[in-house]
Amino acid sequence: MSDIPTYPEILQIEISTLCNFSCAMCLRNGRENHSKSFDLTLYRKLAKEAFPKVKKVVLYGVGEPLMHPDFLEILRITREYLSPTGLIDFTTNGALLIPELLDQILQYNINRIVMSLDTTNFSRLQKMREGASQEVLTNLEYLSSLRQNNKFRELGIESVVMRSNLYDLPDLIEFCHKLKVDSIFISHVLPYHPEMVKETLYIPQSKESWEISKDILEEMWNHFSSLIQSTLYTKANKGGPEKLLAKSKAKITQARESGIDINLPAIIGNYQKLAIIEDTKRIFHEVQTLADHYQIRLELPFIYPDLTQRECPYAAKKAILINVEGELVPCYNLLHSHQIHVNDHIRDEIPFQYGSLATHSIDELYNSRKFTELKKFLRDMRKTAEWCGDCTYSSLDCFYINTNENDCLGNTPNCNECLFSVGIVKCIF
Repeated sequence: MSDIPTYPEILQIEISTLCNFSCAMCLRNGRENHSKSFDLTLYRKLAKEAFPKVKKVVLYGVGEPLMHPDFLEILRITREYLSPTGLIDFTTNGALLIPELLDQILQYNINRIVMSLDTTNFSRLQKMREGASQEVLTNLEYLSSLRQNNKFRELGIESVVMRSNLYDLPDLIEFCHKLKVDSIFISHVLPYHPEMVKETLYIPQSKESWEISKDILEEMWNHFSSLIQSTLYTKANKGGPEKLLAKSKAKITQARESGIDINLPAIIGNYQKLAIIEDTKRIFHEVQTLADHYQIRLELPFIYPDLTQRECPYAAKKAILINVEGELVPCYNLLHSHQIHVNDHIRDEIPFQYGSLATHSIDELYNSRKFTELKKFLRDMRKTAEWCGDCTYSSLDCFYINTNENDCLGNTPNCNECLFSVGIVKCIF
């Protein structure tokens, strides 16, 4: 462990957990109401100490940042203490971003404003984001006009893609082109609620494990389907199951020799999703082609985890998150307690805080032994954290998958099912 002190380059700050929307895919649903705004005195302390040393401040967490009663004062303080080249970004649902307020916001040299918009089908948008009104699109149009007049540097759109809006994506790209949007960030849904599981368009087993086992999947599925449909199947296909089992064992051996695990029960269970997965691939290719044509920067999520590119987005970008209480948190997923539905089981995610800014400086917390050990672990996740999606035990009620407290290698927290780390769910900062 290096003794040389380091400093984060990006500070993401959750300035409010209040929100004027009730989005179907948000972790705020189902949680107890702990709505709060960041204390302004503590924010000034943080700004004076840390902002001159960082490259970017991102004002966003679990909640709508414009719900902070002193949002403009937050911006004024931020710009006062940031270096002249320091950047300010925030993400918003857009409902409160009325022209009068936006004109005041842009006095503070904003770098990027990202607005949430999942579809141009307004009735579908209202179902996904309860509370959305036509004013959201009106505000977006005004925001676009200011961007075109160079009043700020980048206009972004963030979207959560689900079965409900997958086929709307090409129209969304066309709409963003008309509004001269600079960038679009698309993320898969992270199922915080069981009803969201059926909306997923990804498979949590790695691309490597699917590639090595896909040629036996259809054979397995046909075998099991026939077995269910006919009591005479085993007599009519004597030796079939044994032959299939031998072939499966050979595939698993081949995978292990290549350093790849195969979670065969999970892969077989997800076989029926392959049709919608193929549609997702096709739509993703179509929207990428459109975005390239219109010169819009488009970030698409992976459909399968690619373990060769696995990394913690926060560790990779030297970013940290400060929660609404003023505590250091490693990432968005460790921000608040919640449940996720992943790999066909429910997982309890507990928050991890590494000290309060009320009593410590960023420098003390960021370079503490405990947080330094975590950074070291996160910097090389491909070696330090196994991927549970490929482990058969994750389908057999493994003790370690029920919570994020510890993993089977002794790491704390357990990041072995983190969909952010494999590019399926996106961080925007």
